[in-house]
Amino acid sequence: MIPMLIFGILGGIISAVVAWPYGFIAAFAAYVVGGSLCALIPGVLQIRSEARAEARRDLAASVKASPVSEER
Repeated sequence: MIPMLIFGILGGIISAVVAWPYGFIAAFAAYVVGGSLCALIPGVLQIRSEARAEARRDLAASVKASPVSEER
């Protein structure tokens, strides 16, 4: 995750140097935002999937631990 962020920042710096008179701030911001999104989106998706898996495990454990009445 961090290497992609660093890649985005370095790409922004390089584009700022290359595009100096033509909107270097916009180019830098685009690369920083792009690099940040490339780093953060997979992390957020992983956190969400782990949270869902944990919720499923908790639900399964609570169902397993709940007393079941056997009526005949």
